[in-house]
Amino acid sequence: NVSTTAIGQGAKASGSSGTAVGTQANATAGSSAALGQRANATALAAIALGYEAQAKGIWATAVGPDSKAIANYSVAMGNSANASANQTIAIGRSANASKENAIALGYNAQATGERASAVGPDAKAIANLRIIYAVIALLFAIASTVYWMRFVIFYYDPEKHSDAVFGIITSACTINIVAAFISITKGLFPILSKNE
Repeated sequence: NVSTTAIGQGAKASGSSGTAVGTQANATAGSSAALGQRANATALAAIALGYEAQAKGIWATAVGPDSKAIANYSVAMGNSANASANQTIAIGRSANASKENAIALGYNAQATGERASAVGPDAKAIANLRIIYAVIALLFAIASTVYWMRFVIFYYDPEKHSDAVFGIITSACTINIVAAFISITKGLFPILSKNE
């Protein structure tokens, strides 16, 4: 193949402009590079650097012994770091980013929710900001509705308060109930079902 380089016992560079350096290193796609014993770069422009490093996604980068960047545009850096979904980043020994756009930084950091970010040793993030915002909106809607219902039950007096006041309170409660419904259906359910 054009401009391939293979150095080391059993090293193979079969992709155009591929580079394989190390015992049984393997670069099988165009512009891929595998450097290290049994390192594997098997997708376009993938880079695997380190003992048994695996870069299997397009433009994926795996750096470190047993690191794995197996999805497109993923980055895994560190001993046994694992970036297994598209556009994920896992940096640190045993760091793991397993849902799209997740980021795990630190020893054994685990980012297992879409767009989740886990930063620090043993940090865990299973949800994303969209879920958090939905929960906050839901709690606010419930609390506000309860407050106004309490006002109507205990303090509202038709003789002291006009019908307009009652109408405003009723409208506020209705809006809050609708907001709570939207928070659940649009914010929580699609993500929870997608992350299963």
